[in-house]
Amino acid sequence: MAEIRAGLTTMSQDDNPGRSNIYMVDGVSVLVDFAHNPAAMQALFDMAKAIPAKRRVLSFGQAGDRTDDLIRQLARNAWAIGLDKIIVSELEAYWRGREYGDVFALIKDELLRCGATEHQILHFMTEDESLDAALEWAQEGDLVIMLALGGSTPIIEKLTGMES
Repeated sequence: MAEIRAGLTTMSQDDNPGRSNIYMVDGVSVLVDFAHNPAAMQALFDMAKAIPAKRRVLSFGQAGDRTDDLIRQLARNAWAIGLDKIIVSELEAYWRGREYGDVFALIKDELLRCGATEHQILHFMTEDESLDAALEWAQEGDLVIMLALGGSTPIIEKLTGMES
């Protein structure tokens, strides 16, 4: 029991990079996770929904080897948390048999079906570009949800240097 207590009271987000890490950047909360499968993404969405925020933006991408139905379901689950903007990263290294824009097209189509508008959906090639766009859009009191499928290390390094 003492070892469990010690572990729980001494662990920091630096001990578990890429797993539900929260950074503060100019009054904006930034939640970073490596969630890459449906269960992990749903758990992250549930957590993000519970974090108080004026507005929410999600920046994410998805691997091309997921089925169309699964990609659409992830888009629906994401929209259900009350997003104000979604930024989709192309993730070229994860196309896995698809072409440029294929995954984005599925996500965008499903988001529009869920009630999103065209101006709420952005598309960039890299996660770094998507994070920059999310931070540029965000205002004090907002929540940026960053799914770093391509690797959390560069995202975390960037945010650590920006923390306020």
